[in-house]
Amino acid sequence: MDCKIFGDRINRLFYLSKLNSYSRSIQIAVARNRKKINILKFLAAYKSKSYNLPTNNPPRELNTVVCTTMNKIIEVLSDKPALIERSTEIIIERLNQAIKSRDKFTIALSGGSTPKPLYEALSRESLPWSKIHVFWGDERYVPTDHQDSNQLMARTAWLDRVDFPAGNIHPMNTNAENAAQNAEEHEQELREFFQTPPGEFPKFDLILLGMGDDGHTASLFPHTEALSVSDRLITVGNKDGQPRLTFTVPLINQARCVLFLVAGENKRPALKAIFAEECDAQNYPSRLIQPQGELLWLLDQSAAAEIYP
Repeated sequence: MDCKIFGDRINRLFYLSKLNSYSRSIQIAVARNRKKINILKFLAAYKSKSYNLPTNNPPRELNTVVCTTMNKIIEVLSDKPALIERSTEIIIERLNQAIKSRDKFTIALSGGSTPKPLYEALSRESLPWSKIHVFWGDERYVPTDHQDSNQLMARTAWLDRVDFPAGNIHPMNTNAENAAQNAEEHEQELREFFQTPPGEFPKFDLILLGMGDDGHTASLFPHTEALSVSDRLITVGNKDGQPRLTFTVPLINQARCVLFLVAGENKRPALKAIFAEECDAQNYPSRLIQPQGELLWLLDQSAAAEIYP
């Protein structure tokens, strides 16, 4: 199957044939002004049996690599600033598509340090705030003014910096000292907002996720009960005995687009396991995320070094 470099980042067109036994369709794209990755090393990583380059375009080093397999797209970017720039572009693209189609955009945010500069970047954009509804994919079970609160971080970096309607912000309540009760309450809020009957799952336009060095995502940690919850939208996760509220796997997998942001060399072992042909998802829960819509993995080169050397 042909693989093409295309879009406004086009540098060159390559053709690949007879890929490995996985029969993967691979799309390679180039972004200017980003750290170089050798295309031949990329091909070797996928065990390509043969490839042909246009005779007037000899092999040379390229910048960003994008690999598409089924509905999964993996982009490797030079560093964290490039990662944030690209993720901002993707969110704005999906936002515009959603508003054009459905007159609103629903997004679930993630916590941690990686997305903070993304939220700051979004706060500098001129966007139709009244048409954006913000949720969170998980929340630490702490008061909303606690320094570890995912909601507080997003408000400080983004939501409180713009004219964002208060009614469009849908946080998880963590003030009742009863995590299971709060999970039920937030599930009911989601069902009412999306008008989703029991037994069905709402469809977010975009769910933003990170990945820990243990392979967890949202608050879905290895070998915890939350991984097997299949009949709920929200459940209680567990991190070293501390409760957290989290989206369930089937809710995440219902999304139109799931966007992972992963940076740092400490993520290499988990990424290598998750992208392997075989992987125990109980050990690496991010492997469970296989949405019906798009699955986008944005990695910086430091995190991706063992996948795309």
